[in-house]
Amino acid sequence: MLRPEVLILSNRHDYASDYICSQLWEQGIPYLRLNTDDMPEMELCLYPTEPRLEGVVSGLEFCIDSALRSVYFRCPVFLREMPGIALPAHDQMVRSQWASFVRNLTVFQEALWVNHPGKTYLSENKALQLLEARKAGLTVPRSIVTNSTKKVTTEFAGESRVMLKSLDTLLVRQGDVEAFAYAVPWNLSELAKETMSAAPATVQPYFEPKVDWRVTVVGKKLFAVKILKDEKGVSGDWRLEKDRVRFVPSNLPAPVSSACLRLTKQLGLIFGAIDLVEVGGEFVFLEINPTGEWAWLVEQAGLPIDREIAKILRQGEL
Repeated sequence: MLRPEVLILSNRHDYASDYICSQLWEQGIPYLRLNTDDMPEMELCLYPTEPRLEGVVSGLEFCIDSALRSVYFRCPVFLREMPGIALPAHDQMVRSQWASFVRNLTVFQEALWVNHPGKTYLSENKALQLLEARKAGLTVPRSIVTNSTKKVTTEFAGESRVMLKSLDTLLVRQGDVEAFAYAVPWNLSELAKETMSAAPATVQPYFEPKVDWRVTVVGKKLFAVKILKDEKGVSGDWRLEKDRVRFVPSNLPAPVSSACLRLTKQLGLIFGAIDLVEVGGEFVFLEINPTGEWAWLVEQAGLPIDREIAKILRQGEL
């Protein structure tokens, strides 16, 4: 029977977890990966007060108990999927109860969580991120969260353009197509003719020219890259140009690096993917993602993020 020292909570399509599994396998660390989309086919039994989790996965019997050092948590804290049609009552029940089951694995309080679901939930709030980033010593953009077009035009009077951002990851379904919303630049004169009353959004200045940075914090280490297209910064949201940009490993100024590490610690996170923009030599905080993607940086920028995460999971401490 397997007694894993590391538990990975993920889904079958998570590329980042594949990297971590590979690292743990190479180092001979007993681990178990439980994919949430496969759980209905598993046999699982949780004993909350011990705590202990027993189960069978693909014929493999396991027992998770006091030997568990760490948990790599790569699951959404709440469901964001937008099904095209209403799910049958049975399917709704299955999805909600398994999602709760995963959250209830926090009974393993002695294990190191990367990141803990509770801290992940709080840290995904964009307004809280901005407040904590300012406390950590980072420069933050002038920001309002509103559903009032009038407030936007008043607060940003004098600006020609602003950036509109969703408050949470925005997934919508149109027919058979699932759409993902990026940050959208708006001319202020055009926005004045529209209405934002249906839902709130975050509004910030439009930075141009600028250079985007992705900063990945893992424990006490930091990995930073500049994002360049044709050796220049990318206008608007760089994710729309992801196949045409380069990720260049670079060093941040020491005060900015220290502030990024401080922010992650303030939020109670061990891992954080931070987006910054460099404008006129100044680094401005945009957001931090406690479950952000990083696997492509291993391939395209040669950053050993997988090894650093695996090391922390192996040690069970920072």
